[in-house]
Amino acid sequence: MILTGGFINFTRWLKDHSAQVTVETNELSTSTKRELGELGGEFVYFAIKKEPFTATELEDLDKLKARTAKTKSLKLRQTIFRLWESRGSEGSFDEFYADRMDEILHQVRELI
Repeated sequence: MILTGGFINFTRWLKDHSAQVTVETNELSTSTKRELGELGGEFVYFAIKKEPFTATELEDLDKLKARTAKTKSLKLRQTIFRLWESRGSEGSFDEFYADRMDEILHQVRELI
């Protein structure tokens, strides 16, 4: 578990009702930087509060079990959403998504 202080520099609410949060940490040790780097793309838990964590709270954090990461289909949908945004968000996302899925299905069927 990485436990450090820091500042929330930026919060952005996304269209899928999730949040993008940028955090600036205190200085990190080399091993903590390596551990943090290895977590890229992984499902992780966050516990954020203004005051330091109590011993009981830290014990509760250690008891958390990792939940299932995002499904592959959800990751694909989110990636297609980013593609739609990068192309100017023209038209309905639902139509864009359906068209991209049809293209993917066609490509896979050609492999059969």
